[in-house]
Amino acid sequence: KRTFHSPVSCKLAVSWEQGVEKYLEKKKAGGESGVVENVKPCPNPDCNIPTTKTSGCMHLVCAHCKCEWCWQCGNYGGGNTNRQRPHHVYNCNEPRNENWNSIAPFEDDGRFNFYYERFLNHTEAQKLADSKRKSAKKKTENILSNFHTITSSEAEFVAEAYELLIVCRNVLAWTYVSAYFIRVETDRIRFQYIQGEFERYVEDFSRTVEENDVMYLLQHRLDITNTTKALTKFLGNIMRQ
Repeated sequence: KRTFHSPVSCKLAVSWEQGVEKYLEKKKAGGESGVVENVKPCPNPDCNIPTTKTSGCMHLVCAHCKCEWCWQCGNYGGGNTNRQRPHHVYNCNEPRNENWNSIAPFEDDGRFNFYYERFLNHTEAQKLADSKRKSAKKKTENILSNFHTITSSEAEFVAEAYELLIVCRNVLAWTYVSAYFIRVETDRIRFQYIQGEFERYVEDFSRTVEENDVMYLLQHRLDITNTTKALTKFLGNIMRQ
């Protein structure tokens, strides 16, 4: 059964999945797994502490050296590094090689790797959000059974926030597939701008929902509800691209 793949057409989704299959077979033949791990070393050469990503947000702060870094590409700075703070993830959706766009699909590993890793990053972030959603559900039920200051309908928005985040991560993953197949440069640049803005909203929403406890979410229900409304509207726009 194929997963929800908006904003990509079914035809392109099939083409992508076939390309991924060939890519993984090639990696396997070379002794590589082709799987993106949830553990990476801090990119600061003076640190390199193994870091496990425990939330969907792609912007990390090293617990050891305090530098900030991008999970997508490893750009780092801030802290004690004497480097500028790195860009955020929504500035990390531009292919590094301007010639990649002229190469036929699946004929260049570098271009495919760029989009495939970002596709996997958001797919893994979606799984993390789903795991946290289940944990948040149990905590919310516990609060409802022990405190009588909120109702079940008032707490329902916590589950709705996580559901929205999960959908957004899935759509973000497939926007990288969509960008991969766009051949006209001006169209790709336009799409990447919209994608970057959507990614910024999702990353901010991810930090709010995943990096705070349920009680915080309940206490800030109004603000989070307003954010979900705005994000839902943005989600609808990008799905129509």
